Amino acid sequence: MSHRPVRSSAFLRASSTAVAAAAVLGAVAFPSAAAHADAAAQPALTAQDHAITDVPGMVNGRELGAFTGLGGQRVDASRLIRSESLDKITAAGAQTLASKYHVDLVIDLRTPTQVAAKPDVAIPGAKDVDISMFGADGNYSDDTAMYHDLVDKGYVDASDRGPMISAYAQVLQILATHTSGTVLIHCSHGMDRTGTVVDLLDRVLGVDSADILHDYLLSNTQLGVTWATPALLQGTFESDIATKYAGMDSYLSKTIGVTPAEAAALRSRFLVSNDASASAITVDGVTVPLAAASSPAARPSPLRSRPSRAATCTSRRRTRQPARPSTCRATPPSSRSRPRTAPPPEPTG
Repeated sequence: MSHRPVRSSAFLRASSTAVAAAAVLGAVAFPSAAAHADAAAQPALTAQDHAITDVPGMVNGRELGAFTGLGGQRVDASRLIRSESLDKITAAGAQTLASKYHVDLVIDLRTPTQVAAKPDVAIPGAKDVDISMFGADGNYSDDTAMYHDLVDKGYVDASDRGPMISAYAQVLQILATHTSGTVLIHCSHGMDRTGTVVDLLDRVLGVDSADILHDYLLSNTQLGVTWATPALLQGTFESDIATKYAGMDSYLSKTIGVTPAEAAALRSRFLVSNDASASAITVDGVTVPLAAASSPAARPSPLRSRPSRAATCTSRRRTRQPARPSTCRATPPSSRSRPRTAPPPEPTG
C-alpha cells in the first residue's frame, strides 16, 4: 500500500484550498465534463456487482462480479468476497459473514506489520491465512512503483520467485482447492493487492477486460475516492505482464505456475451456467454431461481466455437478491501518504 500523509504546512493547506476552489469553479463552468470524469472514475454499482451493505463495519465489501466468463458461463459471485481489512467490523458483522455469507476462510494479503497494527476481527468458525504479497515491506510513496512491484516484486527466476509471484501462486492454489464455504480476501483497502488478485482470477475464468476494470474501479465508488485508475491496473500492471512475460496466459501458467488441473478447478468452482434448461456443456464441438463437466478433461485448454465456439451449459445457482447501492465510505488511515483529497468520513453505527 502507498502512504497518503496529512499536509501539515499552512502554505500547503492554503494552496490546497485554492486548488480545490478552482476545481469547484471549473465544475460549475463545465458540469457535464466534471460529471463524466466522476462517472468514469467511480462507476455506478449494478445488479452484477453484489455490494455488501448489511455487515456493520465492513468497508469496500462486495462479492465477485457476476460477469460472463468462459463459454458464456456466469461467474458465481457468492463464492468470494473482497473487502478492506476487517478491523472495523462489529461482532454482529462478523456473525453475519459467518451465518449469512458462509465465510469459512479469510486470506489476508497485508504485511505482518500491517496485520499487527490493525488486526482483523475474527469471523466465527473461519480459518485465517496470512499471505504477505509485498513480503516484509509494503510501504510505497508512489502508486506506479507499487503497481510495477505488484507484477513480480523480488522475482529472479523460477527457483527464486520472490514474495509477489509466490503469493499469487499460493492464493490461486487455495482458491482452486477450497471447496466448502465462501472465501473472503482482503488487503488494507481492498483495492490494490486485492484488485490484482481478482484480476488474475477473472482472467482464468475468461472475464472480459472491460468487466475486470469496472470491478476494480468500484473500490473508488465504495470508498469515495479516485485512487484506482486504468493507468495503474491496465497501463502498469497488465502492461508489464504483456511486455515482460509474453502476456497474461504465459504469466499465469509459466511464471506463477497455474497448472491445467488448477485452472480447471477454478473454473469448476467459480463458473456456473446461464441456461437453467441445459443438461450438458458443449465446448469446441464436444458435448459433456454436466455430471462430468467439472473434470479437467472436460475443460478447455488451461488458460485460454475463451473457447473458439460458444458453449451452453447449466448448473445449480444460489438465489441472489438484487444488489443495493453501497453506502460504504471510509476515511483511509493516515499511513497512506499520497497527497489526495480525503474521502467522506465513515458513517457510525
